[in-house]
Amino acid sequence: MNARLLLRTIHLRLLHGLLRFIGERERRIVAWRSLMQTGVREITFEREGLIWTMRADEFIGLGMFVDGEYQAKQMHTLLAWMRRSGTLAGSRDVVIDVGANIGTTCIPLVRETGCRALAVEPVLDNFLKLKKNVESNSLSERILLARKAVSRTPGRLRMCLTDAPGSHFVARNGAVGEEADAGYEEVEADTLAGIIAFAGLSPGEIAIVWADAQGCELDVIESGEILWNRGVPLWAEVEPRSLVRQGSLSAFAGGAAVHFDRFIDSRNLMRLGEKADPRPIAELTGLIEGIKPDEVNTDILLLPRGF
Repeated sequence: MNARLLLRTIHLRLLHGLLRFIGERERRIVAWRSLMQTGVREITFEREGLIWTMRADEFIGLGMFVDGEYQAKQMHTLLAWMRRSGTLAGSRDVVIDVGANIGTTCIPLVRETGCRALAVEPVLDNFLKLKKNVESNSLSERILLARKAVSRTPGRLRMCLTDAPGSHFVARNGAVGEEADAGYEEVEADTLAGIIAFAGLSPGEIAIVWADAQGCELDVIESGEILWNRGVPLWAEVEPRSLVRQGSLSAFAGGAAVHFDRFIDSRNLMRLGEKADPRPIAELTGLIEGIKPDEVNTDILLLPRGF
């Protein structure tokens, strides 16, 4: 055995010995960092009985590979609330996932509850991985897919692509910002009501909408009136920076107040559970203004008058 091969063998034995002394989660972190450093761009793995294909990125991919879930606290909190409130009932069994990315929300929700879902994702690379993840987990009959962006009016939109696949955003009015580092993509856009109709669903089948639309949440609200009129609640991300980028920060609270009369701060819901009382919609402006820079964003559960 030559010296180079001997040295490599010693290094491998030392590494294997070290890995035996750390926990499973730490081993996964080491493996993920190693994959990224060796130039791996895409990976397929199994976690908690689900098969995932995704990009090797530092955000969603890392969380899924290490812990098998993304936004787990928010999703488990919402699930508990849905069960307590009877949100999923009878034929009202469809969850709309706006900004579905690769399926990290809709796939676990469908498996956990047995519901159906409509996953809405405009960016091609994300959509293809979403489709593959749905098919790999044998959920094609329960999760409908729509490669579209949600907009106030049907048409075409220009998406600004970033290095983080969960952070692509609409390049509205030519504004792109410093995050426009991976090019652009033209996508089809439609109203939320239009997307639901195109998928062959009726408003009466929709139980709840989950929206993580990178600042386009007001588009979701204004184009989904038919749902809010039927009492469908909306779980939405509120990120001031993204709202500013879309020109809707000052209008968001007022737009929400047109269709919703109460909301629950997800932070209170996670902390207090069923004891978290809804707040009047008039307090939404104060909540948005109170989001600290280090918090970046928060989620809110918007309740329409007919809920």
